[in-house]
Amino acid sequence: MINISTLKNSNIISDKVWNILRCPFCLGNIQKNGRLCECQQCGENYEISKDGQPDLRLKKNKSYNFNIEINNSYDTTYDLHISENYWLIPFSPNMRPEVDFKGVRIPARLNIAQLSHFPKAKTRGDLMLNLGCGEGIHREVCEHAGFEYVGVDIREQQAHILGDAHALPFADNSFDFVLAIATLEHLRNPFIAIREAHRVLKPGATLLGTVAFLEPFHDLSYFHHSYYGLNYLLQNADFKIKAIGPEGDWPVLRALAEMILFPKLPKSLSNLLVAPIQILHKLWWKAGSKIAKTETSQEKYRLLATTGSLTFVAEKISY
Repeated sequence: MINISTLKNSNIISDKVWNILRCPFCLGNIQKNGRLCECQQCGENYEISKDGQPDLRLKKNKSYNFNIEINNSYDTTYDLHISENYWLIPFSPNMRPEVDFKGVRIPARLNIAQLSHFPKAKTRGDLMLNLGCGEGIHREVCEHAGFEYVGVDIREQQAHILGDAHALPFADNSFDFVLAIATLEHLRNPFIAIREAHRVLKPGATLLGTVAFLEPFHDLSYFHHSYYGLNYLLQNADFKIKAIGPEGDWPVLRALAEMILFPKLPKSLSNLLVAPIQILHKLWWKAGSKIAKTETSQEKYRLLATTGSLTFVAEKISY
């Protein structure tokens, strides 16, 4: 088990990672020179802390140009190409998991169903990127899957690298796996960040993450995503969607109770306070579905419409 207090001492960046680091402004090669990273293309310098952490956040404004095609259809669904093949309601375990996590401590913000969709490193030491890594609580499960863990965060001093998700300081096609847990809702421009994740992933590699939907405002939330919104975001960045679904154990009432209605109250007590409403809500929907004789579709819609967050699994298409 990883002791978070010792992460800073274990955040030595390997030569393999140094080789893929790039200037966040121009993506030029950078060269380590003492306590500085020098861009060989634009000449910008980036500091390295005494603990060896490169600060590769942008030093100046950067323009990011891309095109979005506006559909000329008057159909309100805008032809989202939603497929029943990847619609998992609630989000369900992969019946053929690549990694056995039995006996491994499950960190906060991840569950067994999500872990079952983790890819396994093809070669020990393949690189993975934890986008918005915070204190690195997901490091252990990523390394258990065989990956060399790289954590990037815009402000967390225990991250391997300080960087901006809108301007990732890595070469194209560098990572075999990107993990983005509760990250996208905190970004000012998720359309840019998701394209950056696509850029640094290798063809055929996996992006797995979660995004807030009906969770309350928290920690500088910008854009919470509906199922349609998340579907469009991923497809617009040219990802192949493998699975999207609401977290079955994180309904909106539980999210509200734990995160905002009863702060600092033990979770078991806060959930107990909203339990009667949750039970009545389920009974009401069940009664309605019996009358309409649409139990399956009604239950799917109920879970989709009342979830606190969504989980997604996508793949960078190989051409």
